[in-house]
Amino acid sequence: MKLILFLIIFISSLVNADKNAFTNLNGKILIDDLIRFKYESQEVIFENSGSIPLKIFADDDKRYILKYNEIEGFLSSFRFKINLEKKRWGRIKYEHSRTPFYMDVFKNKYDNFYKHKVLLADDYEEYDSISLDAQGYSLYIKNQNLFPINNIIVESKIIYEKEIYNNASGIYLGENNNFSDVTSTNLINYYEEQILSLMPGEDITIYSPCAVLTRHSLDREIIIDESIFPTQEDIIEGFGNWDEHSREKRDNLIGVWFRVGISNNNGNIVWRNESYPDELSENAWDSY
Repeated sequence: MKLILFLIIFISSLVNADKNAFTNLNGKILIDDLIRFKYESQEVIFENSGSIPLKIFADDDKRYILKYNEIEGFLSSFRFKINLEKKRWGRIKYEHSRTPFYMDVFKNKYDNFYKHKVLLADDYEEYDSISLDAQGYSLYIKNQNLFPINNIIVESKIIYEKEIYNNASGIYLGENNNFSDVTSTNLINYYEEQILSLMPGEDITIYSPCAVLTRHSLDREIIIDESIFPTQEDIIEGFGNWDEHSREKRDNLIGVWFRVGISNNNGNIVWRNESYPDELSENAWDSY
């Protein structure tokens, strides 16, 4: 816990340690390092000069000190809370199995016309299913500072791996086309949200973009009823073995990355990152 607190103070000092010359209302200049701002008493704490009331400083320096304090409050994980939670927006699954048939034409001994009947290929089964799973995340933010945090930017990326059939369009494409071959590619859904102000004690929930994940499978067993189909290869000319044309593809959620930021006194955005898994945010934002 002490290490975390030290890191927060250290990062805050790096972000805010650009200015050490301050002017009061009478034009007198103070050269000193700003340590922190006590919002309750409206006092500015300096390294050598100690505590000085905010009201004696020139307007530009007042704005600088208040922005300094806002950055410190934003970077505090105790006073500006951010929690990430996985969500499932919806799930759909469709599946069925079927058996092919052929038409038999016959004529009884005393009939004057032909009849027909449908015969099923008893030793064959085909199973087909598709699942859609819409997944996302929610980011809960709460401001527990005694002052507002303004002009917050929230960006999120949800990253997932999508599989695509190498032979995507047809089913009966010939014996050299193997539907088990898939190509994987990474896709990213991006979303940006802006919050003008989060007041003391106020909270808000931000939702990530959604990744619609897919699992598709088509399993074909070999037809073994040789009285109907003498050989497997003769089922459809040039088709090959029936079981070689099963197919399956499955998408995979890699993770989500939220970053929350506000501008500092230099106009640069100071970011806080939340990701799942945690190591996702160890990379550069633009690497995804």
